[in-house]
Amino acid sequence: MTIEFLTYGALGAHLNISPEAARSLARRLQLPRSRSDDGKTLVSVDLAEIRHTPQPPGSRQAGEI
Repeated sequence: MTIEFLTYGALGAHLNISPEAARSLARRLQLPRSRSDDGKTLVSVDLAEIRHTPQPPGSRQAGEI
């Protein structure tokens, strides 16, 4: 279990998603967050435990919001 402190951009790069999607995922999974000295948000995450497969754009089913 290796915990890393990553920005949303770095987390997104690891998961092959956008920084905005990484932010949403971190909020949804309630991952611990903190601020770095330069003001960027850092997410405390164990990448081995996250099982995320990005979906192609527009893949929502009809009727979903």
